[in-house]
Amino acid sequence: MLSFTTSPRQTTTSGKDATFVVHSTQNATLLSRITDTSTQQPLITKCFMSVTDCRFDIGYAVNRAVVFRPSTKFTGFIDARERSLPLRAECYDVAHPEEIVRSSPFRMYSSDITLPSAPQIFTMLPRERILRQDECEEILLAGGSPITVELGIKTRQETAEQKFSTKGDGVALFFLNAAEYRNVEQLTLTVNGSRIVYTLAPPLPEGRRMAWRSHTGVVEHYTFPIVHSSTRMTDKEWPRHSDDGTRPTCHLTRLVSAYESRPMLEALSEIIAAPQVWTVIDKQYIPVKVITDHTLTHRYGVLSHLEIEIIEPDSLPTL
Repeated sequence: MLSFTTSPRQTTTSGKDATFVVHSTQNATLLSRITDTSTQQPLITKCFMSVTDCRFDIGYAVNRAVVFRPSTKFTGFIDARERSLPLRAECYDVAHPEEIVRSSPFRMYSSDITLPSAPQIFTMLPRERILRQDECEEILLAGGSPITVELGIKTRQETAEQKFSTKGDGVALFFLNAAEYRNVEQLTLTVNGSRIVYTLAPPLPEGRRMAWRSHTGVVEHYTFPIVHSSTRMTDKEWPRHSDDGTRPTCHLTRLVSAYESRPMLEALSEIIAAPQVWTVIDKQYIPVKVITDHTLTHRYGVLSHLEIEIIEPDSLPTL
């Protein structure tokens, strides 16, 4: 006789609660499987030999399977389901495959956070930031539903407020497009008393906007003000193109941040280990590869800056 003694909630994340425990009333060889119900394809299959209890974590597999590319949108809530998978777990005794137990369907978001009871803002970057007038931000909100965002708008002459609400399943994404707020000095995003304050500034044409998927599941953004260098490169071992006889090339670009505080550099340094990184050009998110494997986040007594090197497609505009 088999039974699930521990299983995730109906809506959960790939953090510490992404665990199943199956109990057998007798010693057995158990085969467990997690299936993506949208495709009916197995996500994980594990075998446990001669056990009465088996425990398997599935968060790492969800993080690996979820792949997406952000896009520019209008200010407001956006669909967060591309950051998750609909799943079902099952387990059976190999000696008695007809006696199979199945879990209820559940949805798991690729995020290491623990879902709170009340809505909260999740971000790794500081709560006071500069946002250029041609830039966008993405904010992860999680907790009880419904979730309401209050957006305070401050100009030189007056202040105003917009409200946005959603009835989600506990995880929501809010997109902020600064281009919609002309002649605005400051935007304040508030959720359940927690806030992020954006000071709007003129565009920075010579800078480079970068985005990366953080461990919380949100796409964080930062504009590197300095493009230190851009080098065109190729690998002589690559095969030549059949049409014109040339080899493919790419650009090795070195970016330098502004001098920042230690908390900002610590948060920003997550870009070197992020599973997905993009450069944002002309409102398009273009995948790039970060080849830097270590960064300086603190030097005693002074502000520091962060430098990274990225490999990006040869088709990008020359900087």
